Amino acid sequence: MIQNLKNNLYLSFFILIFLIFFPIKKTQAQNNNQNVKVVKLKNVLDEMQKNTADTTLVLNFWATWCVPCVKELPDFMKLATEKNDEKSISNDKITPKKFIFIAVEDDLKKVISFLEKKKFFTQNIHKNKIEFWLLDEKDGNTWISPIEKTWDGAIPFTLILKNKHKKLHFGEIHYEELKKEVNHK
Repeated sequence: MIQNLKNNLYLSFFILIFLIFFPIKKTQAQNNNQNVKVVKLKNVLDEMQKNTADTTLVLNFWATWCVPCVKELPDFMKLATEKNDEKSISNDKITPKKFIFIAVEDDLKKVISFLEKKKFFTQNIHKNKIEFWLLDEKDGNTWISPIEKTWDGAIPFTLILKNKHKKLHFGEIHYEELKKEVNHK
């Protein structure tokens, strides 16, 4: 009995020492889970409302199961991670850009796994004002029209807000066209 207590005491001591010198670090998956924000319709509408005149806000609605969405994402990431050195034609000044990728009709684990596999989390997302959201709304009929009345819900769908102007793109968009739409009034 005393021997068991001694063994348990030694084991507890070694575990404590191990944890002190080798703390448990967050796994990559835990870190990436923090990089995908689960939101409601209100969050999307609030972000659209608070967009300032000096920032171009790009909202891209997509899903992991949508082939054209997956195909266009690298073009979005390429543009989002480029330096903000493009000048707007209208005012000849640098306009900061913010990209929000909003996964719809999807699952958080699938979204995180997809983004990890494509290495989108490694592209310095915080520095480049890139956010990944998962829209937690089950019935498309309740959230599609409030976001854009002319949108039928088909994805990919891109909404660009700049200086109180709104540009819509239905379907897949390629890099050159996307760059033109984002960087020009």
